[in-house]
Amino acid sequence: MGYDPAMNGTHRVRWPLAGVWLLSLALLPGCASYQAYRARFSGPDYTVTPEYYRQSPRRVAVFPFATRAMKEEGLEKAQVCRIAFYQHFSVRDFEDVDLQALDRHLLPPEEPRPRGLLRQFNGTLRKLDIMGLTSFLDWKDLFQRDASDTETFRSWIHGVDRELQADAYVLGIVRGYGRLYAVAFSSIGLATHVELRSTKDDALLWSSDHRARNIALPLTLDPLDVPVLLFDIWRNSRGEALDVLSYKVYQKVIHTLPEMRAKGKVWVRADRKKTRIFPHPTVWAFWPKPHVKKGERMAFLLERRGWYQCEDPGGKPVWILRRDGTLVDEEGAPLERTDPWSTLWKK
Repeated sequence: MGYDPAMNGTHRVRWPLAGVWLLSLALLPGCASYQAYRARFSGPDYTVTPEYYRQSPRRVAVFPFATRAMKEEGLEKAQVCRIAFYQHFSVRDFEDVDLQALDRHLLPPEEPRPRGLLRQFNGTLRKLDIMGLTSFLDWKDLFQRDASDTETFRSWIHGVDRELQADAYVLGIVRGYGRLYAVAFSSIGLATHVELRSTKDDALLWSSDHRARNIALPLTLDPLDVPVLLFDIWRNSRGEALDVLSYKVYQKVIHTLPEMRAKGKVWVRADRKKTRIFPHPTVWAFWPKPHVKKGERMAFLLERRGWYQCEDPGGKPVWILRRDGTLVDEEGAPLERTDPWSTLWKK
C-alpha cells in the first residue's frame, strides 16, 4: 500500500497486474475454469446416457438396496438408504411403484425363505459391484456358475415390467455406511452407487456415485463450552445423525437426475459466442480455442459431471461445459422440463 499526495490524503492500493489476473480467474463466477473445477470436485459423480431421453421412463421400481457388508446390520442400513433415496425420488415426475407393494411382489411373506432370498440378492449385487458391473446380463456372460441367481433376479425385472408396468428400475448399493467415535472426535460417512436401468433391455439410463463424511471436533476458545461440545460429538456419532447424512446424500444424488424429457433425437446447442470444446473434461477451461459458433447444434452422446459429450461438425466426439450448452430437440426447442415448479415460470 502506498501514499500519493495527489490523492488529497486518501490511500491507493497498487495491485500487481498478475495478482489481479489470478484473483479474477479464481473468484469470478463466470470463469470457465471455476465452473469446470466445481463440476469436477463439487457434488456427486454422475452419468446420463442418450437412452435416458430415448426411452424416457415413466414408471420406476426402486429395488431393495444392497451393501458391501453381508451382516444383518448392514442390510438394515441399506434399506434405510433406500428409503432416503425414495423420499427424494418420489417427488419427481416419475410414477414410482409403492415400496411395500414392490416388496410384497418380490419377497412374498408366504414364501419359505423371503429373507434368505433378499440376502441372496444382496450377495449377487455385491459381487457385481466388486466386478464393476450392475447389469445381470453381463454377470451371466461372465460367470455361468451363478446362472440360477441371474435368472431369478432377471425374473424380478421381467415381473415388475409385466405385472407392475414399470419401464425402469433402480439398483443401489451402499459401499460404506458407518461411524467412528473417540470421545473428543467423531465422524460418520456414506459411500453409495445408484443406477437407473430399463426393464426392457437392461440399458443404463442414469447412474450416480457419491461419498460424504462429516467430522466433529471440540474447537472452542472457551473451556466452559467443552462439555457441551463433547456431548454434540457423541450425538453426532449416533444413529439419527447417520439418517440425516443419508437424507442429504441422496438429495444431492437425485439432483443429478435430469428434469427433462425428449421425443426423438437430442442435440446440444452452443449458447456462447465462442463455445469452447475440449477433447476430454478438464479443470483448465480458460483458453477460448478451439470453439464452435453460438447456435451450433451437435448430437448428444453423454452427460457426465457438469459436461456434455457431443459430436462436433466433423463427427468427432468432443466435450463442452454444461453451462455453455442447452439440450434441444430436432426442431431446436429446449427439452420439456418436468420438475413441479417449471410450469409456474412459463411465459
